[in-house]
Amino acid sequence: MIGKIESHLQQGQIVLNHATLDLETTKWLEEKCAAHRCQFLDAPFTGSKVASANGQLVYYIGGNAKLADQLESYLSVTSKKRLYCGAVGSATVVKLATNLISACTVQALAESLAIATSHGVSPDCLMEAVGENASNSVLAGMKLPMMITGDFEPHFSLSNMAKDSRYMLEFARSAGLEVPAIAAVSKRMEELSATGLGDFDFSVVAKPYLHSS
Repeated sequence: MIGKIESHLQQGQIVLNHATLDLETTKWLEEKCAAHRCQFLDAPFTGSKVASANGQLVYYIGGNAKLADQLESYLSVTSKKRLYCGAVGSATVVKLATNLISACTVQALAESLAIATSHGVSPDCLMEAVGENASNSVLAGMKLPMMITGDFEPHFSLSNMAKDSRYMLEFARSAGLEVPAIAAVSKRMEELSATGLGDFDFSVVAKPYLHSS
């Protein structure tokens, strides 16, 4: 499917990739753009639809630094920050590295909520405790209330996070690294996606615990 882009490339174009892709595809896009004398930036971002509308995205930029500077005003319309990461591919790695943290954190939140409530602790008490703890984060503040209410309206889907986890595992394998945490979380997300939960927000990893309570 992505190969269809080649027929639309024209000399002088500037191509920005905002999708979270594997490294091989990102490098392929760079090569195809170069062959057609186009300029290319690897520019995935973090932030939701609401963040985009409010100009609060953060772009991770990989590619020619001068081109990144040239596009600063354009990208600033939807973002609060543009973080230059290095050559093409570096931004993809950074984006996936941050997603690894998010995936593992949300699974930990789901398990903590399940364990706490199974032992008689109220969800509100746990949420307040997390809010006062060093483990608190913007992500916890977003996802824990969703888990407590069972509202899994998608902001970032489980299937997308599972897909990204596969890329993370491939990065680890290519570097010869053991990554047991994301390996376990990736397996869990793949299993839950296969049950039909893939289109829900990735905080839906908490749903099996809600059914069992």
